[in-house]
Amino acid sequence: MWEKRLGNPPADLFGDSRILCVVTSADRTANSRPQSLVLLARSGEILPVPDFLPAWQQRNEVFGRFILLCENEPNDREVWRLYDVATGQNIWSKRLHNVIGRPESTVPGVLARIVLAPRAAEGERAGELAPHLAVLDIRSGRQLVQAELPENAVLNQSNAYVLADDFHWYLVYDKGNRGGNWGAGVVPLGNGRQMFAQGVAMRTLSVEGPLVAWDRTSGQYRWMAVLPAQALVVDRFNELPIVLCASWQRTPLDNLGRRFMDMSLVHAVDKRNGKLLECETAMRSQFHEVVCDRGRGTVELRAGNFRIVFEVCESSEGGAWNARSANPPAQRPNNPPGQGPAAQPVIPNPPIRIVQPLPIQPVPAVPVQPGVQPAPPKIPIQPAPRVPPQVPANPGAVPAIPRPGIVPAVPPAKPVPDGKVEQKPAADAEAQLRQARERLQKLIEELNKDAPGFDPAKVEQIRRAIEELNQLQREKFRLQRELEKFQREREEFQRQWELRKSQKGPASENPE
Repeated sequence: MWEKRLGNPPADLFGDSRILCVVTSADRTANSRPQSLVLLARSGEILPVPDFLPAWQQRNEVFGRFILLCENEPNDREVWRLYDVATGQNIWSKRLHNVIGRPESTVPGVLARIVLAPRAAEGERAGELAPHLAVLDIRSGRQLVQAELPENAVLNQSNAYVLADDFHWYLVYDKGNRGGNWGAGVVPLGNGRQMFAQGVAMRTLSVEGPLVAWDRTSGQYRWMAVLPAQALVVDRFNELPIVLCASWQRTPLDNLGRRFMDMSLVHAVDKRNGKLLECETAMRSQFHEVVCDRGRGTVELRAGNFRIVFEVCESSEGGAWNARSANPPAQRPNNPPGQGPAAQPVIPNPPIRIVQPLPIQPVPAVPVQPGVQPAPPKIPIQPAPRVPPQVPANPGAVPAIPRPGIVPAVPPAKPVPDGKVEQKPAADAEAQLRQARERLQKLIEELNKDAPGFDPAKVEQIRRAIEELNQLQREKFRLQRELEKFQREREEFQRQWELRKSQKGPASENPE
């Protein structure tokens, strides 16, 4: 279509289907600064628009060709503007006073701040400044809700996150300040405890502290629950009638850090009344999926070897689980319902079931047997050279030469043993090796039957059994090599014996 050469790389690009905004980097020359230009997406033509570089440098977020920017002022004031690059004008501008908290919003297109605003209550405390959650629509600048926080739900110097579904706004804290979205890393909790996140397959938030809910339409306070150190599951948050928190935590059993107790902790908060449900199991596995069964009215949290089932509403044969049901829920004591759509009723005290499949017994690995060493090649027998007769220095000391035709008698050779005695050590080594394998198998089975944790004594027994097994294996191979060597010598001796026996002539007596 078209091609345009930009300035110094790298460059930032953003825009929409009509225009393309470009911010180039400054080069290394003196008096150089970044450049901004706007191109027509259809033809690449440069459009004459005001310079948007100052707004770009103060940006907070970018939405298409719009730049959301914030300017901080004295006395905890913030001025928020949505700038249109195409026209060079502000779509809206809003000043927030007494900003004391800056929670992170997980809802797209929403800006959240905690501000001090006058109380709406009647009586002596009317008009007092109290913390409020202010939520703005980024596209229009309209204030969606300004809800007062409970007095015991304000935590200074703590991370906070804003969530929402069709019926409520939620504010949750993280007292440990462990960060927002995190993967399956190890998070220290103090006193040697550790928490493993579920972020490999599910999106989670690190939370600890109050969880507050307000009506999404009226902003009326609904309930508050206090969460322990957990990982709040963000996946399918808008669809679930409960707030799910799940993690795998490890607690040390000694001061040396050698023995641990692992367990999977699950907390669920009823979105209707804020009641906290807790479930823990010693089964160790990462949760990877949240399943909603509308026909049975259940919510399942699935792991590798088990699943936790919450029976949250009445089952329906047709699979109808309408979250926007027109039937209002039952009246809650001391908490009248607000305006807006009513949530599906939740069963009080929903039962929790832990479903575990049949355990799979691990098969111990068989040690690799080393190959049998090949026998060395046989050395051919060379005939001895004939030695010529030598003249003796002392003729009287030399025995008389036998007469021709008379062959001296050769004494019979000692019979060769059949090798049964030499095979006995090899058989004993094989029996000892078999017994060592059986002991190692029993130790592994006992270790699999124990409770979760790390037992150094049993691991040491298994290590010694493996060393004994390897030593017996080496001794067996040594005896096999010696037996093969003995068999070769026996065969060679037998062959020499047969050769001498065939060459022996008739015996004759020596003359006197």
